[in-house]
Amino acid sequence: MEQQGFAHYHPVVIALYFLLVFGSTVFLTHPICQLLSLAAAIWLLAMLEGKERMGRLLWPGLGMFFMIAWMNPAFSHEGVTILCYLPSQNPLTLESIAYGFGAGVLFVAILGWFSCFRQLMTAEKWMYLLGRPLPVLSLVLAMAMRFVPLLTKEAKEIARAQRGIGRDASQGSLWHRAKCAVRMTSILLTWALEKAVDTADSMKGRGYGLPKRTAFSLYRWQRRDGAVLWYFGIMAALLAVCAKAGAFSFRYYPSIQGAAPSLWAVTGWVLYGALLLLPHMIWYQEQWAWKKRKAAYHETNRI
Repeated sequence: MEQQGFAHYHPVVIALYFLLVFGSTVFLTHPICQLLSLAAAIWLLAMLEGKERMGRLLWPGLGMFFMIAWMNPAFSHEGVTILCYLPSQNPLTLESIAYGFGAGVLFVAILGWFSCFRQLMTAEKWMYLLGRPLPVLSLVLAMAMRFVPLLTKEAKEIARAQRGIGRDASQGSLWHRAKCAVRMTSILLTWALEKAVDTADSMKGRGYGLPKRTAFSLYRWQRRDGAVLWYFGIMAALLAVCAKAGAFSFRYYPSIQGAAPSLWAVTGWVLYGALLLLPHMIWYQEQWAWKKRKAAYHETNRI
């Protein structure tokens, strides 16, 4: 299912949302906040990419999660709660295990949010945001974001063509596969260089770099964008109040200690979840409005 609602908001709104999400995910170390961020990221990624592709994107993150969760107690021995002693005579502590799991959850959550960010913040939106203050940087970012998918697609086409003429790099002897891989890499690099020359000629023909050159943009500020900005401001202020009251306090070392469930803590968790789930709420509101209009249309035609 493709999420459309939040993707059609102004680029400033989308960029500010992800800035808040990334910052809060990194700095709010309470396990409840980390789990909320992870769940919201996976949910949004499933709406954007579909469940099957979401699984393929998160499999590497799952492997990194287990690696981080295993490596931290193996190399870090801080903490006061000793569970046992390793063969190296170093203590295995509950705090190091908990910190490893927390770091793994944080890594997967950031990976999921970056995947969502890549889908919602397209190259055109980067050009709109950074085109005037940082034109060179915006152009480099836009070209990089566009070039990687093109390079991947062309590599797959080259591999299929080479396989059709018996030059498959996945079969045969090691020497045969190495020659085929080198040949495909040479073809891909030649294509990339030709594409770069064509892009440079196109930019020159369109007047890139000329003084007083204007740029066309499809993005217009709307009332809904202002409403979402107000929502961001109110939620950020309320979360700051909850943080001041200690709703998000948590530590792993030297002993595990954090904010217990209380009125301030539960309120902060609910508000944080409401901030993270903004794109989801917009998407479901859009779906509900569409179904309502569709039902009204069928009712009118039936009459």
